[in-house]
Amino acid sequence: MFKQENARTSIAARFAGLGFAAAIGFFTATTAAPTMARGLEVDGTQGPDSQTTVQQEVVDQVSPESKATVTQTEATGAESSQGATVSQTETQDGAGETDASSEVATPTAGTPSSADATVSADAGEAPEQTGTVTDGGASSTPTEGDADSGASTVTYGATTIQSGQETIPGQPQTAEGTSEAPAAADDPAPAAERTAADANAVVTTTLTSNMYRLYNPNSGEHFYTASLGEAKFLFNAGWRWEGIAWVAPNASTAPVYRLYNPNAGDHHYTTSETERDSLVRAGWKYEGIGWYSDTVTGVRILREYNPNAKAGAHNFTSNEAENKNLVNLGWRPEGIAWYGAKADPSKIDGFWTVTNAYGSLQRYWVGSDARLAVSRLVTPSEGAGYYAYATGTGAILRGRTSAGNGYFYLADNDGRLASERANGDGWSVTDKYGAGVQRYWLVNQSGYALAKTGHFTNDGKNYWGLTDQGYVLRGVSRVANGVVLADNSGSLAWNLGWLVTSAYAGSLQRYYIAALSNGMHGALTGFFSAPGPDGTGSYDYYGYKRNGYVARNVLIGRGNQLWGTNNDGCLYRNKNITAAYDKAYNAARTRGGNDRYYLSVSVDDFLTFVFDRPCGTDDPWQTSRVWLCGTGRGDKTFRGYFRFTHRIYQDVTPPSVHYYLCCYAGDGKSWQSFHSILYKIGTNNTVIDSDGRGTHVSSGCIRLGLDEVKFIYDNCFGSEVYLF
Repeated sequence: MFKQENARTSIAARFAGLGFAAAIGFFTATTAAPTMARGLEVDGTQGPDSQTTVQQEVVDQVSPESKATVTQTEATGAESSQGATVSQTETQDGAGETDASSEVATPTAGTPSSADATVSADAGEAPEQTGTVTDGGASSTPTEGDADSGASTVTYGATTIQSGQETIPGQPQTAEGTSEAPAAADDPAPAAERTAADANAVVTTTLTSNMYRLYNPNSGEHFYTASLGEAKFLFNAGWRWEGIAWVAPNASTAPVYRLYNPNAGDHHYTTSETERDSLVRAGWKYEGIGWYSDTVTGVRILREYNPNAKAGAHNFTSNEAENKNLVNLGWRPEGIAWYGAKADPSKIDGFWTVTNAYGSLQRYWVGSDARLAVSRLVTPSEGAGYYAYATGTGAILRGRTSAGNGYFYLADNDGRLASERANGDGWSVTDKYGAGVQRYWLVNQSGYALAKTGHFTNDGKNYWGLTDQGYVLRGVSRVANGVVLADNSGSLAWNLGWLVTSAYAGSLQRYYIAALSNGMHGALTGFFSAPGPDGTGSYDYYGYKRNGYVARNVLIGRGNQLWGTNNDGCLYRNKNITAAYDKAYNAARTRGGNDRYYLSVSVDDFLTFVFDRPCGTDDPWQTSRVWLCGTGRGDKTFRGYFRFTHRIYQDVTPPSVHYYLCCYAGDGKSWQSFHSILYKIGTNNTVIDSDGRGTHVSSGCIRLGLDEVKFIYDNCFGSEVYLF
């Protein structure tokens, strides 16, 4: 028996150096396996031994923090006969078509065994690894190494295995720091053809073990182990779970030897003593018997080789389709490596793992069939302890996602599904589901609850569960021709007709409630016709697109003209509006862009117009600000388009007058100033003889009241102004 060693020390040291490119050891067999023909079977023929050349190289290690995915050029979608997947860049569900449960069967005396590692961690935290994994023989985990450590290249005839980062088949690969190659060793002999006598022999194997397959996204290596504890530990440490690859007998006359390259962090498996010994002489560490090949009733385990990969150069699979796809992609077929048992996989106890194997730290559940739970409910009856939902990537839901048919799954940060109303429908107001404090209507599902979405009623009131969020609407939500309105409890504005309320905007406003295009009821927006407040006649109104209430007591743009609205919101064409209004508005309409404000000044009419879109740029320009101003004498005031670019608080004009809040508008060639009317110095803002508004009074500046220029100073910096 191989000497045991302290696995935790070995594991910590090796993972620190090689970014997961390792595994944990196990006990090896206590009885010697009889010698038999081992190795490869190609085209069903048996060939003589050939030479194996081993060459050591220096390659870069892969940092455990690295997020780069080393993609093996395998066919995605191929499944092994026991369901191990080959996709290297996406989360898979593990063990394809297996149906297993419970613990792995206890090995008989003289067969390999492993003490399972116990791993426990909470979602959102770095996983904590507990328990002990016992190594037998040479440890299977990598040793510490420098950033650049030696790698090995193994040649089977014309086949070269390069350890380290993987490359694309067909591409030449050069490793740095190549050292002199050790002496050549014998190549393994092909596996012997089984005879009719073999087929009729008495089968002594009574127990089997699941063979678990994992993938290292940093090195590109697939790893195979009969130890569930070792598989759990690696999954928790960042290897991707691929479920059960095949089933192996716990004892036979054909052991499969496991070796480890400490320089490249790569593993190799072989039934050939010759190949094993050759690799050991080349610097590989022998890790004992990993499992056994079936000698009578076996399932073929095929071996493929990627000539361009440095690590993970060999793949082993029981799936003919996977083998064919890899060969089509440039891998070299190397025949039968060994045989699996024709037996159903053993069931295991399902388990939780918190790992960053698929990018970010997430929680995962592996079921009794050793498959990663994907797109399904996880239940207490399978040992999970609580209800959870495994998403399409395998990550356990934390937050909210659609369950279909008008319902939402809700889960807290540990993945526990909502259970506040598990014994009856009702409201839940909580911040547990990743959206701040929200209201949810929960529907009992016997042990957990789902949130109701879409339109529903309760106690005579109407509610809308948002179909993209799960919680009920509170506030407003825009649709094609209106906005849905809900108060702080989620109760909707539902009765058709005029509604005057402060429930939705914080101030008293007027809304016209109608059936909207999405089947909900809400306030109409844009220009629309409706009866007057007394229910008679037909008038035109404008509803703001962001808030839903109608425009009142403002001048608003309609087409290329300015219209007025009265206190009820009715639109009218004010014939008293001069031509200057329309000209000022057209400048805003054609040049305003996405600005919030646009200013126009009719120099000879002494009027300044401020156009505004208070509810967003989806609405037309409006104005309730028309200011009388003073302008320049003669042609002192510049005409054209300017933009406010700088401002000052006050200016003193000697010897006796000054003004406040001057804003400068420029066009790159000249400047036009807007400032307050003039005041006497030392007289507590006493206006000089006349403020000059409504006349040509200045040397070119636009004079406004102090409050008016303060509005420009505070709100219009960067806005355009048109002087005409």
